[in-house]
Amino acid sequence: MEPKTIYLTQIKMKTDDQRALDEKVLDALWDHRGKKNRISRVELVMKIFGVKVNKGQLANNKLDRQIRESIERLRQEYVILSSSGMDGYVVPETMGEVAGYLAEIESRASKLLQQKARMQRNAEQQFQPRVQETLF
Repeated sequence: MEPKTIYLTQIKMKTDDQRALDEKVLDALWDHRGKKNRISRVELVMKIFGVKVNKGQLANNKLDRQIRESIERLRQEYVILSSSGMDGYVVPETMGEVAGYLAEIESRASKLLQQKARMQRNAEQQFQPRVQETLF
């Protein structure tokens, strides 16, 4: 079965199920306010679904994916932070916590835009039609 088919039939949730999951995830995150009270993805899977997973198993875990998708939906209305240096999620307690996160994602975005520009330039050079010089 193709990955897209697996996702649509086995992983992606229906809207009512999404709402119920979103409420559970938001409740769990609300208990973890402040940068020092973060909750890891492993802990979220355990708290929400009652299933123990190892950190190394998260990449292919459908429950973890459902939680991450829930957090993305919740971020449309709530401030939920995660950071490469934080290992987990947190609802911020201060604007300072938000500012630090915003600076981090702005830096990542800037680096991606620089990478895009380099790739664009290199691709144009690589795929530009070569003009053959002729000698008279």
